[in-house]
Amino acid sequence: MPKPLTNIVFTRNRPLQLAAYLESFLNNMGSAVHQVDIIYKEDLFTHEYAQVFALFPSCRIVREQDFHRDFMQIFEQIESDYVVFATDDVVYFDAVDFDVIEAAFAECRDIFGFTLKFGPEYFADGKEPVAPAEFSGQKVYKVNWKKARDAPSKYPFELNSTIYPTSFVRMLLRHIGRDRPALQKVFAEGTIPYRLARMFCSRKRLFHAFRTFHNPNHLEGYGYRWCRSHKRRLPEYLYFQKICATTLQVNRVNTVIDNPVYGTDEHTVETLNAKFQQGYRLDLAHLQHNKPSYCRVGKEYFGLVKID
Repeated sequence: MPKPLTNIVFTRNRPLQLAAYLESFLNNMGSAVHQVDIIYKEDLFTHEYAQVFALFPSCRIVREQDFHRDFMQIFEQIESDYVVFATDDVVYFDAVDFDVIEAAFAECRDIFGFTLKFGPEYFADGKEPVAPAEFSGQKVYKVNWKKARDAPSKYPFELNSTIYPTSFVRMLLRHIGRDRPALQKVFAEGTIPYRLARMFCSRKRLFHAFRTFHNPNHLEGYGYRWCRSHKRRLPEYLYFQKICATTLQVNRVNTVIDNPVYGTDEHTVETLNAKFQQGYRLDLAHLQHNKPSYCRVGKEYFGLVKID
């Protein structure tokens, strides 16, 4: 039997941060992991990415050619019962016993996902009602994402540190991942219909006409909107035990969603790649001893150490 968890990681222009993610995730959750698949947008820093991949030879690397096709091919090969996604600016510093997670999914009909980005301290101010539960002798908690007012709590589908049954994600992809092959052929780049259509709309808008998601942001966005629109069909609770991971949001490679950034010029992808070349790595020990209590943090947690 395969181990229960597959991890699919999306990365672009962040070799230093990807190395930190892989090391921290495998150190904390590796005992439950069957496979790590990395979809790599080959843009900058090819040499440094090759160094990272050499450090983690068990990971399967897919150099993105067509995101939609690449992702679907990876997903169709999943053998584990559960899947967790990640972007390359996430870092882990703790773990939940996977027996607890499996017990929650096995025993509860109201579980939508089990997140590793929340702990009870996040809800200590009473921002959302939280209910306790117990599995395998360990205490866990749950929050109703359908009724939540807090933005992170009411976000039902995400590519960041929440574990879902593979069967659920497969169902979701059937609803949001429909292609229109005939239109793709007619409007292929360079054809007369494509050139005519480009006179009236952007390439991105044209692409949306015959394919749903074509990058990680759209995969998450379409999944989120479908879940919100069909929430009556879905379990209402997001379970958690303790915060195990956070997003170190110190730079931006995403050009689709205007996410906040908490870094400075010293945290640009170019600057951090130069640091990587010089032998610097993210200070994971600092995070282990100074664990964040929020799901998105900034430069105060982003320390570098030089390795031998």
